[in-house]
Amino acid sequence: MNEEIIEIDSLGSSNNEIIDMMSNPEMIEIMSRLGTVWLILNILFLSAFLLKAWWLYNINKNLGEPYPWLAWIPVFQIYSFVKAAWKDAIWILWLILWFIALIIPWIVITVILCHEISKRTWRWAWSTLWIFFIPAIMLPIIGYKLEEKKNIENNTKKEIKKEEEL
Repeated sequence: MNEEIIEIDSLGSSNNEIIDMMSNPEMIEIMSRLGTVWLILNILFLSAFLLKAWWLYNINKNLGEPYPWLAWIPVFQIYSFVKAAWKDAIWILWLILWFIALIIPWIVITVILCHEISKRTWRWAWSTLWIFFIPAIMLPIIGYKLEEKKNIENNTKKEIKKEEEL
């Protein structure tokens, strides 16, 4: 028997409905705009990194530091930054600890929020990870599906009221 297994999420939509939704012209426009924003942000972050690396390289080179090229390596850029200020290696530890102290709580809080969104919308475990790692794709999908569900519920309520009036 060739039976196709279709998984249905808590909103009552199948995999095929999600694929159909992604081919919707409005959704394609939203996704293309989000892709453009993502590309622009990546270009800006890359430009900022390269500019900072170039400045640190030139500063360390002019100050006579032994390894100015370390400014071009992301992790070692911290070392280059600290050496340009003529500080001890303990400052590297301070920078890393502050980074960890800020990033880990941010990640934990973000995962908790993604999980809460997942519970309120789809209620399947993978959606938490999808929302966390690719929010530019998942959040518009969730918003679109919730809007669609709300419209269906409103239309159903209107039909029930009309039937009651008759």
